[in-house]
Amino acid sequence: MISDMGEEVQDVAKEALKSSGSDAVEGAVKAYQSVAPGKLMDDRISDFEEGQKALREMKESLAALVNALEEASVSRPIFIIIDELDRCRPTYAVKLLEEIKHLFDVAGIVFILGLHGDQLAHSISAAYGTGFDSKSYLRRFFNRQYRLAEPDLEPFITKLCEDAGIMNARFRLSVMIFPLESPVNPTLPQFIARYVTAYGLSARNAFEVIDILQT
Repeated sequence: MISDMGEEVQDVAKEALKSSGSDAVEGAVKAYQSVAPGKLMDDRISDFEEGQKALREMKESLAALVNALEEASVSRPIFIIIDELDRCRPTYAVKLLEEIKHLFDVAGIVFILGLHGDQLAHSISAAYGTGFDSKSYLRRFFNRQYRLAEPDLEPFITKLCEDAGIMNARFRLSVMIFPLESPVNPTLPQFIARYVTAYGLSARNAFEVIDILQT
């Protein structure tokens, strides 16, 4: 009986039964397992087969859903977008990738994952050990990979300055001189964009820069 219970129930049951003799509890568990090892194995095989059946039924249901949508003039494929997976716990990120690969691998459904590939690989290596080849491991989940081009920071920062109300603020900006270029009297967005690039900051960091200047 104890072997068939969930872990939490097992703990409660064992604690309750200890008052009548812990030896009797352990003896009963060992006796049950030794008398019926075949049944335990049969149960595990049965559970596995039930899981496989449920997986097939789920994929068939998803495929039927995709077909039904297509009949309702919704064009295939259906896109599911998951962003910033690299910011999740490494174990959670791996679990999610495994579930996408095994549960949702259905024609007509496409997953798009927005992530920093190198950062996620570093996180997984930290979780599973420095010798773990995380980049090769991650490649098995992706059919295609695209690297986004670096954005042009000046129009982006121009928009941030306008939204923050500092576009025409009275900043004293130095003349900027760069190798093989004529001296430039920069606008505020040009000035900030040059420094963000020079110091290796990201477009995300620009939000913080503008917030500090606004303050």
